[in-house]
Amino acid sequence: MILPKSNGTGDSTKLQNIAYYNFVMIIVKNIYEFLNQLDRLASLHLWNPRSKHLVLIQDVTNVTVLKLIFVECWKRKTLNIAVIVQGHDKVYTYNPYLENYLETVSPSQTYYDKIKDMNGHEICTEYIPYIGEQVAQYVKETKSYKFYGKDYGYLESFFTAANARPHYKNLSNETISLYTYFPYRYNFWKVRRFEDVELWFTFFVTDSVFESRTEQIYPLQSNNVCIMAPKSGPKIPNVFNPYRPVIWMCIVLSMLACGIVNYAYNKYNKIPENGFFNAFGIFIGYNLPKRYLTYRERMVLFNWSMCSLLLMGAYQGSLYRFLTILDYYPEIDTLDELYRRNVSVYSYDSFVDILRKYIPKDVGVFSLGDNNYQLYMKENRQNAYASPYSIATYMCKAKIVSENGTPFYHLMKECPIPMFVTYFLPYGSPYLDALNRVTIACREAGLDLFWSEQANLYALLTGSTIMTTDHSKSRSFFASPISVVEQNGLSPRFVGR
Repeated sequence: MILPKSNGTGDSTKLQNIAYYNFVMIIVKNIYEFLNQLDRLASLHLWNPRSKHLVLIQDVTNVTVLKLIFVECWKRKTLNIAVIVQGHDKVYTYNPYLENYLETVSPSQTYYDKIKDMNGHEICTEYIPYIGEQVAQYVKETKSYKFYGKDYGYLESFFTAANARPHYKNLSNETISLYTYFPYRYNFWKVRRFEDVELWFTFFVTDSVFESRTEQIYPLQSNNVCIMAPKSGPKIPNVFNPYRPVIWMCIVLSMLACGIVNYAYNKYNKIPENGFFNAFGIFIGYNLPKRYLTYRERMVLFNWSMCSLLLMGAYQGSLYRFLTILDYYPEIDTLDELYRRNVSVYSYDSFVDILRKYIPKDVGVFSLGDNNYQLYMKENRQNAYASPYSIATYMCKAKIVSENGTPFYHLMKECPIPMFVTYFLPYGSPYLDALNRVTIACREAGLDLFWSEQANLYALLTGSTIMTTDHSKSRSFFASPISVVEQNGLSPRFVGR
């Protein structure tokens, strides 16, 4: 490809027909001319970091100059580049993932696949999970609810869950930088090189301070909307729950007092039987008194009768609650059971309209509004709640909403709405080479229409947009998930600055 000279007007219309290319040869005298060519390509929006570049340079003084060339290429996320110095028979390239900024290779290995050839080094990618919006939290000092735009509690749950797996080691905010509203992290990413962990994130802040360009995103991982239904299970009646411990203490003390009095009476009258155990036997109904009762036997019988009435009342109340509460019935696993049980479903504002299309009309679907999700679930256990599968799984398995280790909800087996978690990728990410192969394979399998429908669905839920150079031309990034991939398998076109 040969670049025409600029006419000073900044018009790049003539260059639109060469915006896609597989191979670029740049012939320069020195490194400064090479850097100027790179800047010119980027300014004309023709920079394609996944194409193959061959640089023929005449003047290279030392190895440091060669490293500077590759460092500049890595800033633009270009891997497929080779440098040939005039008068030398060697070809130079680099692999930043292995921290080799200068490699000598044979001509046949000039453009080897650095994604696959990692010599056993695993390419790490981490997913930042859902971040709640429209969150209201209770402030104890003011005794009121304060509105927060973002809730990063699920990030901490992600670190906790990830650290429990063998292939993650002590993940934290220091090892995985988060694209959240923290300016100092922006400054860190402004000079970051993707050496070991590359961050894939679910939303992009438009007023960021670091130089970046968002490329086309791809739906890669499924994340269905899951319904958490009230959990069933038998409740074992607890005899200490119906009445306060003071009442039971009085019963035990009265029984002991009756036994002591009976023991003293037998001892004083030289009666051979053990008065204490005799009183205890009468109390439990073993040594029933004869027809003609003495005053001590009447006292024991009265005490025994009162205790029996208390026990019967306690168990009667527990049994009544056990047979009438919702938890007595089996688990709710299907939408039909939700319909028969007349259980309402609550969810995020963005999910309500979509849920109403899939859930039977007789089942009420309501929005949580500004209520705290977990607090509302604890206080309203008779309802069902819908959320992404990753969040629902964590809340149920980690027993976030539970009492004494018993969770309040379980995951329904039926997930009515299939959805996709989609990722933004950092500008010029070399990993897009591998993603392109997946995209092209899915295109050949006829998944274009399916992806488009899922993308439009998610766009309706989130309303997310991708920013272009002209902010007035912002569009939904789900408008055409794979339309930028050409028929001949070329890399996707960049959208951004």
